[in-house]
Amino acid sequence: MIVALAAVAGVSCRNEAEGTYVIKGQVSDSLAKVPGAKALLLNDDNTTDTCAVVDGKFEFSGKADKLSNAVVFISTPENPNPDFSVAEIMPPFFVPVIKEEGITEIFIGDEVKVTSGELSKRILDFQKTMCGLQIEINNKLDTDPDEETALKFLDSINRQMVEKFKEYYENNTDNAIGLGAFNMLLSDLSADEITRYWDMASDEIKADKDFRSTLEMSLSEKGLKLNEEGKIVDKTSGNTAVGKKFVDFEVKTMDGKTGRISDYLGKGDYVLMDFWAYWCGPCINEMKNLARINSEYAGKNFKIISVSIEDEVEQTQRAIKENNMTWTQLSSVDTALDDDYGIIAIPYLILFSPDGTILEKNVRGQALDEALKKHLGL
Repeated sequence: MIVALAAVAGVSCRNEAEGTYVIKGQVSDSLAKVPGAKALLLNDDNTTDTCAVVDGKFEFSGKADKLSNAVVFISTPENPNPDFSVAEIMPPFFVPVIKEEGITEIFIGDEVKVTSGELSKRILDFQKTMCGLQIEINNKLDTDPDEETALKFLDSINRQMVEKFKEYYENNTDNAIGLGAFNMLLSDLSADEITRYWDMASDEIKADKDFRSTLEMSLSEKGLKLNEEGKIVDKTSGNTAVGKKFVDFEVKTMDGKTGRISDYLGKGDYVLMDFWAYWCGPCINEMKNLARINSEYAGKNFKIISVSIEDEVEQTQRAIKENNMTWTQLSSVDTALDDDYGIIAIPYLILFSPDGTILEKNVRGQALDEALKKHLGL
């Protein structure tokens, strides 16, 4: 993590400039008495600044940028570098901050505090919340011998995390907290939600090159793209945009009979169509969720259809049996899957209305549950 170390002697590590952030730190009496204690500022570009702790105090400053977050860490001879070996758990003497304009005051000791600096207060609260949920997960997995119970608990906590990420993004659409939350949410958001969140984002977030690159990859997996005006649009011909009727394509049953997807869509049921392949790990992982949904929504004017994009019948049938895929199973290699539906990555799920209108595209996880409840009126 520490790529460069810029050593600056003295209590004040200053870089005066217009639009400056100042981080003023104070440590507990016990830390203040440790010979050789230093404050490290771990920047988001993987560089590190350092400043001696003198009389229990230290100070950093530089050009303000509210999209730039950092971590302040107290280094001692016994603990010279931050230890992030336990993922998501905050190590001692660790304070996340945002380089917002003005003065941010922090305290580091048996507990850490941000006493001034609004955005840094928010990011510390965010970090503590996320770490608390992660600790709950770890404790449950360590103490509950029943795997199924533990996995259900894990799913519940993950849902809470997603909701927290959404909350923090919606309240921080112009700073590093929102940028980080949006990034973490990409795989859990439906196409509609990504579009809505992108429209909410500040110009600064939209201009962030690293995030934009990650967003474009996620959009591509969902059959979307950013156009020249920076708007999210369907990257297909538009024939299969949300709100359009399905485009027909050829399918086969598992016993080799040829048909059309129109034999299954527009027949009065909501249909969740899952495109998958036996060799796709994420597809297989999704099957447990689909089995749950299939059970929960049975008898509610709802069906699941899985469409394998492979012709390997024997391997596909083996995977169907092993994963208890009791719903309708089809296969297709029709070029319409790519040309019209833009399916270049799987799993890919589409929700159709009873008349065959596309309601949602590429929804998974919690976004899928929310979409079903919304459209089925449950």
